[in-house]
Amino acid sequence: MRRILLLAFGRTGAKRRQLLTELLEPDTPTSDEELQKYINKARAIVKEGRKPDWLDNWDTEKLKAFVRSQTGGAPPIVNRPKPEITNHQLAPERYVPKENIWGGPLNEKVQRTKLKKTYKQVADKVLPPVPREEWELLRDLVNKKEEWEVPKRRTVGRMIWGKDEKDDSLDWNWQRYATQPIWLVDRQKSRRNMLLSGQVEEDLPMGEQQPINCHRYTPRLWRRTLEQVWRMTAVMERKKDGKGWEIEWGQKKYEPPVAPSADLEFFAGAPVRTESKKKKGKQ
Repeated sequence: MRRILLLAFGRTGAKRRQLLTELLEPDTPTSDEELQKYINKARAIVKEGRKPDWLDNWDTEKLKAFVRSQTGGAPPIVNRPKPEITNHQLAPERYVPKENIWGGPLNEKVQRTKLKKTYKQVADKVLPPVPREEWELLRDLVNKKEEWEVPKRRTVGRMIWGKDEKDDSLDWNWQRYATQPIWLVDRQKSRRNMLLSGQVEEDLPMGEQQPINCHRYTPRLWRRTLEQVWRMTAVMERKKDGKGWEIEWGQKKYEPPVAPSADLEFFAGAPVRTESKKKKGKQ
């Protein structure tokens, strides 16, 4: 189920690639300053004497801002779906070598290839931001502000053809026990096939048997699983002044539990802990 949630909220799979494409896509210029930046970038490519490539179509500044937030501002993640981003991948241009092994200047085409390789490695490790609606949905589910009804398990399939509408597969048939091995007759009643066949072994001395690989999802398990996914998601919006980005990661605030009224008698007369004030002065 955790894998399905990762796919649904774009932490892995096709939706992640779609969200990553939206992250790397440059924004449309809304002012003369932004338009001038695009013009200067195009002039720099012509001045370098090379053809535009796929890296020129990426918004690298936006990508690096989100990567810095993911490495420094994101909460700790257990069993992350992608490897961690290393320090030298935070600023790929800084770590591209300028000289070759003989101490001479490195070829510009080789430098560009190494730079594109590093950016590709960074993009493979990014957990792209999700829309605000999906992020708030996870927040409400984790904080119990919204309830989600788990779909019920599907019923066992039945044959729709046959001479007799009555299903005799659940009735005891002594002829099968007399002509076939017992392990083959009782195979559909085994704990492994119980969910698929719908047959249950009755009148057992150890009581009713539970099927194997039958996961029982409790509300507590759902909240913990959704919290793990929420810690991997973020929302990214441009600041009001147009300079920089506001990035917020999902993180639940834990508060100490309050003792119920039935247990208050055990805490009667306990001293109240207060923070000691430090004296100002020379130490």
